[in-house]
Amino acid sequence: MGATTTQGTGNGSASNIKPLILNGSVKTANIEPNAVTAAKLDNNASSKAPLVLNTAAITLNSSFAGIPLVFTRAAGVVVTLPAATGTGDIYKFYVNTTVTSNSYKIQVANATDIISGLALADDGDGEPANGWPTTSTTDTITMDGSTQGGIKGDSLEIIDIASGQFCVRAFLTNSGTEATPFSAAVS
Repeated sequence: MGATTTQGTGNGSASNIKPLILNGSVKTANIEPNAVTAAKLDNNASSKAPLVLNTAAITLNSSFAGIPLVFTRAAGVVVTLPAATGTGDIYKFYVNTTVTSNSYKIQVANATDIISGLALADDGDGEPANGWPTTSTTDTITMDGSTQGGIKGDSLEIIDIASGQFCVRAFLTNSGTEATPFSAAVS
């Protein structure tokens, strides 16, 4: 049973909404009574508990979108994204434990999906950070715990932006001889 809102007379009612003035012109909002249902409101969207990624492999689906996904397995984790369909779903990854064997790997679900975007990585030597762009065939992100990131504090955001395409923004820490975390490895 879904709850609906109704127009009231209190402080937050439609009758008390004042017009918004931007750059000297008045902007109005069309507020329909009963237009917002409980199904359209997700009061927990910004307060979902993090999901600890501590198994060797996990395949995500859209229910993982918007949840902080936290790498804690030092022996590495392989994450498979759902197929990209243009949902706008956002997958946010955080490294809480530096990977020490294997790697943290994020890969697409099929041979046609790609990941586009950029990783910024710094090795702490006082020189400017490296910018690692994807290529037109990138489908895998590998963080090895040193040259490619995967160090505690690293973060990535991957967005399902179109059919067959994800977009990534990554902030990584490198050590040793820095290298791109991006590759084409899914067949």
